[in-house]
Amino acid sequence: MVSIIIDYLEDSMDPAFKEEFERHMGDCSSCLAFFETYKKTRDLTKEIKCDDIPPDVQDRVRAFLKKKISQA
Repeated sequence: MVSIIIDYLEDSMDPAFKEEFERHMGDCSSCLAFFETYKKTRDLTKEIKCDDIPPDVQDRVRAFLKKKISQA
């Protein structure tokens, strides 16, 4: 689902599929809610600068990501 949303937001989706996606969003409140939450989260995280994040939080996030990557 996330890869479809990314394609939609980056306008890289096939036009026919885009039309189908938009139709589905109009009919499915659960998918629309997920889409809106994802888009809002994406928009908000673009506003965050590394300088705004305390160093200890940056370290914890890096450690978490390294752990998840090594488990994949």
